[in-house]
Amino acid sequence: MNLPAAPQTFEAQLKALEQLVSQLERNELPLQEALAAYAKGTELIAACQQLLAQAETTVQEIASRATSNVG
Repeated sequence: MNLPAAPQTFEAQLKALEQLVSQLERNELPLQEALAAYAKGTELIAACQQLLAQAETTVQEIASRATSNVG
């Protein structure tokens, strides 16, 4: 099983993660490939969490600027 490089966008990473989960849930992968898919999945989860944290920071900054401009 060839695992693709991590996609760059959140949406692409989430889709790749969903595909890996689907493969693992079907229980059709040999053990070594399942372990590789699991490892890749944990990398994708970490990448998605990082992107979500960055998005949250951006939203907080925008909200902070918006409230400081009021008044």
